[in-house]
Amino acid sequence: MDTIKRAPPQTSFCTAAVQWFTVYRQLFAWIVAFNLAVAIVAATESWPWAHTHRVQFAVANTLVSVLARNEVFMRVLYTVLVKVVTVGTKDGLGTIWAPTFLRNLITNFLLHCGGVHSGCGIGSLIWLIYAAVYLATDHILFTVWVKIFGYALMALITLSCLTAIPSLRFKYHNFFEHGHRYIGWLSLVVMMVFIILLYGGPHYNWRDFLGSYWLWLSLITVVLVALPWCCVARVPVVAEIPVSKRITLLKFSGYVRTGLYGRISRGPLSEWHVFGCFSQDPLQGSHYMICSAVGDFTKALAERPPEYLYTRLIKFPGFSYCHRMYHSGVAICTGAAIGVFISLFSNQGLTNFSLIWVGSKFEATYGQSVVDMLRRGCPPDRLTLYDTSVNGRPNLVDLAADAYYKQKAEVVFCVSNLVGTRSIVHGCRRQGIPAFGPVWDA
Repeated sequence: MDTIKRAPPQTSFCTAAVQWFTVYRQLFAWIVAFNLAVAIVAATESWPWAHTHRVQFAVANTLVSVLARNEVFMRVLYTVLVKVVTVGTKDGLGTIWAPTFLRNLITNFLLHCGGVHSGCGIGSLIWLIYAAVYLATDHILFTVWVKIFGYALMALITLSCLTAIPSLRFKYHNFFEHGHRYIGWLSLVVMMVFIILLYGGPHYNWRDFLGSYWLWLSLITVVLVALPWCCVARVPVVAEIPVSKRITLLKFSGYVRTGLYGRISRGPLSEWHVFGCFSQDPLQGSHYMICSAVGDFTKALAERPPEYLYTRLIKFPGFSYCHRMYHSGVAICTGAAIGVFISLFSNQGLTNFSLIWVGSKFEATYGQSVVDMLRRGCPPDRLTLYDTSVNGRPNLVDLAADAYYKQKAEVVFCVSNLVGTRSIVHGCRRQGIPAFGPVWDA
């Protein structure tokens, strides 16, 4: 591949600040600022309605926070937004009515919905602190049990937020996953009891209480949290391990559409792991996951191949689902991250995306099956296999940019490790190339 020589752009302080203040952080900041501002207004009694509905604000924030992480809702949201943008097109053919900037905006928003989850979680905590202060100052209206459950709810939400601090989440991920999950479940139980005690007491009309929107918002939140867990199943799996034992190719029954991800686990209540899903042909009725042996769970898959795994039957969309909004693009990945992009070529016959796969000794490392599937689905003129054992480590930004300009593409999608993904995204964007990659926010 011919390379276009470019002077590497210098990263100024302003550029670094813009890169740091991602859409995730923007959503988080705006939501927290809004809740804080409304709480301050309510505390000054400038808006009596907000003051009397402090618990309802907490419940509403909790509901939105759960929605932003709910697999069913996110699949509906992705599907609706992509369908609206691509109305009038079929199989990538036809003119997409939405301008590129709008499609990029939608892709960016969908990628960073975690900012809504975090922001509304803090928003809920703000209103619970507000309610707790009011509980402490009123010794007539509220019973002891109302106060106990109110303080308990505030403490649990505080703990849940603390477990999600990024530095702790990355360093102690299993602790974060278990803590966030079980504290969250307990919080929902305490919240329901608190609301019943607070608004369902003898001085309230039970008919009005059962018809109140905050009770139903709470129940909807509980249902949304429970729904994915109702779809957990123990399923048979066939594991194929190449000679290198650096990855495990897992085969499951059931066809999966392009751009969807799945969760798997050794046990229903242990840690869950997310991997991209791909299918070769709808008629085969099966799908695959590529799991890189980099952690305890994935190394165990290669050392002790499972015959059964737990999975959630509901598959959810990831950023590669957004490829439907673009006529052409470049997909670049390293190593086992090919599992995210292989679905673009293995079951849709897409020819409007180019693929650059950077790895070492592809057949030996990732298995002949994976390489064959990729070559069958991706036209040779759109496929670049960059073998680092032969050519050394490449400049990923230059590879992506060269392919982008050569193809006259609309977008670059990239998946690598955390540092590599950010390097490609920021490097491309500094050159004016719209680039997107996964967000490590869970």
